[in-house]
Amino acid sequence: MTSICDINEYVMKPHQLHERLSIKEWEHINNDIVILLASSFCLDENTLKYVCKFITLDTYRNLIHARNINGRCAYPMCQSHINTASTMSYSTVDNISQYCNDFHFDCSQFLLTQINKTPLYERVDLHMFKTYNTGEQQENHKISDVTLLEELIRNKSTDNDIFDMLKEITAFQLK
Repeated sequence: MTSICDINEYVMKPHQLHERLSIKEWEHINNDIVILLASSFCLDENTLKYVCKFITLDTYRNLIHARNINGRCAYPMCQSHINTASTMSYSTVDNISQYCNDFHFDCSQFLLTQINKTPLYERVDLHMFKTYNTGEQQENHKISDVTLLEELIRNKSTDNDIFDMLKEITAFQLK
């Protein structure tokens, strides 16, 4: 399992020398995130939201593909290994991805709609942390502006709200 501390230690720590990343550094960060999560999973929701600060849509799609190649459900929060006989395969615009259930497909699609399209090398100071401490989450970092589907469902008060929200997701997928 991968935590925020792991992301800081193995991915972000080497890139603390300057506020703006080069394209090559950004590619290293994206590749390191994909490699780290392709054979692991996010420890908690905050870890996935933290990762979303640094990736683009293409990186997320690469992560989905890499997780499937490694025999894992494509959703980064999931620790399940997929069995081709019982796996849900979904054809999206880009490719076919495999999830352990419909809910994880919906979670992944919901997340895709919120991921920043601007490459990290065009964003200033996002990857920096003032003091390096692997034992604690950095206070100067906001986790992310991303809302996970799981959070949204947990915060919904009635079944009708959840039903309406799922209808909106289905309508979005059809577009």
